[in-house]
Amino acid sequence: MFITEEDFEMLSSIKMQWNGYDWELQADRFDNREISFEFQWAYWFDSRTALILARNFLMQREISFNESYDEAMESFVIVTDYALEAVSL
Repeated sequence: MFITEEDFEMLSSIKMQWNGYDWELQADRFDNREISFEFQWAYWFDSRTALILARNFLMQREISFNESYDEAMESFVIVTDYALEAVSL
């Protein structure tokens, strides 16, 4: 299955900067206590299906990531350095 960059962006319900925003202080809300706080971006997904598709997108491109479940948001989360590059017109 081929997932485009735009598809990946649409799979997530929320995208937020991760590193440097004190997420470590809320580490207990994530079920994977080994989640890295060094990645630049976090993407939240409302369903396991969206998480699997997003994970597939990153793995096919050999992009590093961690995944977890965020108890506070009741959503799956992927943290990564991947971000869609803005296209200049």
